[in-house]
Amino acid sequence: MSSQIFKNPIPNDVFIHFLDEIALKNHNKYIINTICYKKGMYNGIVEKFIEQCKPYYYLSKRKYLERKLTYSSFVTIIRQICNHSKITYTSQIKYDKSSYEIIYYIQQQGETSNISPQGTPEQDDI
Repeated sequence: MSSQIFKNPIPNDVFIHFLDEIALKNHNKYIINTICYKKGMYNGIVEKFIEQCKPYYYLSKRKYLERKLTYSSFVTIIRQICNHSKITYTSQIKYDKSSYEIIYYIQQQGETSNISPQGTPEQDDI
């Protein structure tokens, strides 16, 4: 099935290199949260990655890349790439003093997923 967002798939090495620069790593997952996003914005990594992604998006869908970038719009782009590349990810909502943050866990390539059918991570055997 062809994609309605991407003309051509974004190369996995470009995406993985971006995740290596910006995300926290824990076991076999990349962790994306607001702190990672702010760090990437401060260092110019996010803007550089978005410029690299533009040729792969259809012109009509570049609105995702060209609109004012917030954490929400940033993770929308990350989710689009993960879904198109069939990269497994999960999300978790963290509440703190009546505000919340959505944290994304992206499976590293070449690793098998330890997500149970119910969608929750299984405990490691100790």
